[in-house]
Amino acid sequence: MKREYAFLESRAFKGVIFVIPIVLISVVFLIKIVSGIDDAFYKNLTKEDGVIENATVLVYLISFIFSLLIAKQFKSKKILFTLFLILAIGFFFIAFEEISWGQRILDFENPDWFPKNIQKEISIHNLKVFQDYRATSYIVVAFMGAFSWIIFPQINRIINFGKNYEIFLEYAIPSKFLFSYFISVLIYKLTWIVLPGEFVRGSIALNFLINYDSEFFELILAFGIMLFVLHSFVRLRMSKKI
Repeated sequence: MKREYAFLESRAFKGVIFVIPIVLISVVFLIKIVSGIDDAFYKNLTKEDGVIENATVLVYLISFIFSLLIAKQFKSKKILFTLFLILAIGFFFIAFEEISWGQRILDFENPDWFPKNIQKEISIHNLKVFQDYRATSYIVVAFMGAFSWIIFPQINRIINFGKNYEIFLEYAIPSKFLFSYFISVLIYKLTWIVLPGEFVRGSIALNFLINYDSEFFELILAFGIMLFVLHSFVRLRMSKKI
């Protein structure tokens, strides 16, 4: 079993995984340089129910399934079981929020009891009360994904939580080869928040980043999360715990 998955732990494979978001972002930026910031092809990819949004839904559903599989193997370790169960529920929720719980697919109206949101759809994350915190939540998730492999081991060196914490570090922390996925999203989100107002005009930041870029970077984040879950799953297979 270990030999079957050994190549997934190789430096070459991790190197390929690391550069994927860099390549994707470079391609998008190249499209903007060549075709302009309002390129119709890129806009079509990032529209509601477009290729990028549907891919994001699929990626979160994959993360949901594998988080459940991991949680199942940690029944005797309550903290890890609870963590991956919460992650599974969260990924399921995010996936269906992305498609407004099938509202656009099935074409049904909002029920009278559901409060109106900015898109006039059944989606909790688009309610006004949550919109004000949406960017912050992405920043927190991206920051933890990018730097938790540095932060949590340092905490353990100082406090020394013991053997159970070592298992937590092995399976519940995104590895450093996934850094590129999270740091790119972190930089993108901070660009909109940190830049002075004179550098941000309407929906265009620095005349290059556009509001619908968010769909693309949300997919990058989703890929980073999915790879984190799959990597934890593979580590469990290699350790013969499942």
